[in-house]
Amino acid sequence: MTLEQTETPAGFKIFHPTLKTEVVLPEKIGEGESAIETKGLIEAIIGKSRAEHRGELTRKIQEYETRLGDYEETKRRLEELETANMTAAQKAQRDAERTANETKKWQTQAQELQNALHSERLDNALYKMVGSNPEIFNADQTMKLFKAEAAPRLIDDNGNLKPVAVLDGQELDMSEAFKKWIAKETNANLLKNKLTPGGGSNGGQRQTARNSMSKADFDALPANERFAFINGDGKLTA
Repeated sequence: MTLEQTETPAGFKIFHPTLKTEVVLPEKIGEGESAIETKGLIEAIIGKSRAEHRGELTRKIQEYETRLGDYEETKRRLEELETANMTAAQKAQRDAERTANETKKWQTQAQELQNALHSERLDNALYKMVGSNPEIFNADQTMKLFKAEAAPRLIDDNGNLKPVAVLDGQELDMSEAFKKWIAKETNANLLKNKLTPGGGSNGGQRQTARNSMSKADFDALPANERFAFINGDGKLTA
């Protein structure tokens, strides 16, 4: 407990942080030679409490360190006993399995990181490509539609990552595929100067309730219904 005090004519004032109030105490408790200064008494009590608290913390830390040391020692002895009863071939097999498990774990983590980096790089390339066309009505929705229809991805091209996409069954450079895709008549409502009444991202057309449909049925939908389908996590089937 921490106390802050200020001198007052009647004694001294202490602020108790827990009670959040101030109390005025007399300068001394008792009378004559047996009188004790209240301030000194409180400070002594606080000091003792802090010392006891520090001692208890130190004791607990030492106890935990001892337990940890005992655990490590027990683990080491068990490994020694296990090893003592193993043949050289068994030891080699155990070490190989441990190495294989560690390698698999790191490969999985590396693959997850690589996938995240590839996804970010692909999205950046898509944003740059879509954003460079001022006629596109809604960049985010256009990207979602393009991803659903053209399945863009990164491939290794002589040590370099190259973005590609599939259009009409043919894998093309992503920029070329996007130019051909956005020029399709079915994507006319994605462009500002070709929007038809009710054909924008929030037009008055009916909303599709299905969560999957064929590519042909999807292409036949007006732009606003294709937006609704993709935004609703719809999936395209063959």
